[in-house]
Amino acid sequence: MLKIHVLLCFGMAILYFGSTKAVTPEESKAFEAFAKPLIEQCQKDFGMDKESFAQKNLDEIDECLIACVVEKFGITNDEKIDGDALKALVTKFVGNEEERNKINKIVEECTEDANKSGDGTCNTSTILFLCLLKNGKDLWGF
Repeated sequence: MLKIHVLLCFGMAILYFGSTKAVTPEESKAFEAFAKPLIEQCQKDFGMDKESFAQKNLDEIDECLIACVVEKFGITNDEKIDGDALKALVTKFVGNEEERNKINKIVEECTEDANKSGDGTCNTSTILFLCLLKNGKDLWGF
């Protein structure tokens, strides 16, 4: 199972398209500047310090912590994943049109899956997150 420090490095992998396959170093830094404080705020909200967070396996993380990050990213709407908002975030941080289109295809599939399979709680965000990890391995670089 992936360690959480990997998730932090990949912006919880929801949107962190920081692999060299998808974005430039500048885009990666811009996303990190956007995402890191939001992730850290969720860690704080859940009483988790950086060190303990970094040592956790994915299956040890409260689903609602993932939902917190998704919410702070502004990609939820009435307990559903807002695919359009997620695509807008991709557009903001991924300049390469070909890579952006690949990512948006994954976003569409994962948003649909999460909204269909999730129960409208923290579970929906976790389904999105796991789908992005699974389907975006080549783009994410792991």
